[in-house]
Amino acid sequence: MKLKWRIFLVTYIVLIAAYGIFTSVIMSSWLDSMKSAEINSVTQQNTNTVKLFHAYYIVNPTVSDFDNYFEKFKSFTNFNDMYTELSVADDSNFYVSFYGAEFSDIPVNTQQVTVYNAGSSNQIYVTAVTNISEMGQSIYIETTRYISPIFDNYSNHVKKIQMWSAIVLAISTVFILLTVHFISKPLNKLTKLSSEIAQGNRNERIKLNRFEKGIKEINELSESFNHMADCNEKYIAQLKEEYKKQEEFTGSFTHELKTPLTTIIGYSDLLRTYDLPQKERRMYAEYIYKEGKRLELLSIHLLNLLVMNNQEFTLSPMKTEILSYDLKSATAFLPKKYSVNLDFYFEKDVVMCEPSLLKTLIMNLVDNGCKASDNGGRVSVVGKREQGFYTVSVVDHGAGIPEKEIKKITEPFYMVDKSRSRKQGGAGLGLALCSKIALIHGTRLEITSQLGKGTTVSLKLKRADIKSTTEVTNHEI
Repeated sequence: MKLKWRIFLVTYIVLIAAYGIFTSVIMSSWLDSMKSAEINSVTQQNTNTVKLFHAYYIVNPTVSDFDNYFEKFKSFTNFNDMYTELSVADDSNFYVSFYGAEFSDIPVNTQQVTVYNAGSSNQIYVTAVTNISEMGQSIYIETTRYISPIFDNYSNHVKKIQMWSAIVLAISTVFILLTVHFISKPLNKLTKLSSEIAQGNRNERIKLNRFEKGIKEINELSESFNHMADCNEKYIAQLKEEYKKQEEFTGSFTHELKTPLTTIIGYSDLLRTYDLPQKERRMYAEYIYKEGKRLELLSIHLLNLLVMNNQEFTLSPMKTEILSYDLKSATAFLPKKYSVNLDFYFEKDVVMCEPSLLKTLIMNLVDNGCKASDNGGRVSVVGKREQGFYTVSVVDHGAGIPEKEIKKITEPFYMVDKSRSRKQGGAGLGLALCSKIALIHGTRLEITSQLGKGTTVSLKLKRADIKSTTEVTNHEI
């Protein structure tokens, strides 16, 4: 069963039950109040009749004919809607009213009241009987009233209420159906929209009209659904982007493996097949060695990337003068290798870092700067204190990077100048590795470059608390 029909049935049943209980309580209360009023009226009349009888007896103290006396008394005590009866009690102390109600053991000066049917269900009376002692006799004074009209009125009112109830329930049915329809309409929209999104139409969103927006829960549900759809669309876009990057990574990796392997296999086949002169054999062996070293570098970088993705690192304080000294020692061969000038300038401070990874990052940046520089060019490594952090920058004055390429250069295997990079032994993984190391340090690489003027790569490190300088240890590469 659909939700809207469940809501309709539950609401309708609750409405009928509540309305039935309400009308039943109201009508029962009305009938009880009318009966109580009639009973009170009869008992009061009976009490007044007893008092009148006492007064009448004082005026006429000597009576020999009781029946005649009673008839005279009843003549001025009977009313149109009440009947008065007087009789002398016999030895059985049992009294039957004029319309058949039975009373027994009524003590002297005591009143009893009863409501009863006189022969049929539509002949209802209320009778009050008082036992008094006068004229040396025990006398029963009866007051009876016919109260069937109040039950007739009750039945008529019940019929009217039933008629109006049917009208009210019919109107309520229409109102409930309309309300349930408008409440369930947004849910139907959600169901339809879910199917469309599942089929691939991820741009669809639920739209509510003014009435539907007025229902707070429906409005919140639709907003949550639209937010979920936005997040799913964004997440799917990210997955597509990641999948695209994985495909590009796989293609680039395959290509980077294929090139040196082709060279190695080709020159190895020449050495294996032909008896070549010593000079050519040495030259071919040199080609094989260089390509083998490039494969080794490629595997090392890939391994480092995998390790950094699956390992947690702890940052510790390190003095920048020690960092500068270690870097100078580790890069001393680069100026001669690339025919460049290499400068280091570090302001004294203490930074939070993973020493070996930070040195690897800076050495990669320095190596890239040297490769990008012409002979006699200058590469500078500068460390400066700033408020809250410490900035390390590697500056070269080489070829520079096109602006549209800057965002891509940290992707694995991406090279701005592929032929130059391969000639210099590059694998296209250095900046990807540096970017991962920067993330481990809670920062990122900031790259600015101009074609023909050079490139600056900076990162901001967290400065260590001064108190921690006493715990700084000497790190070496």
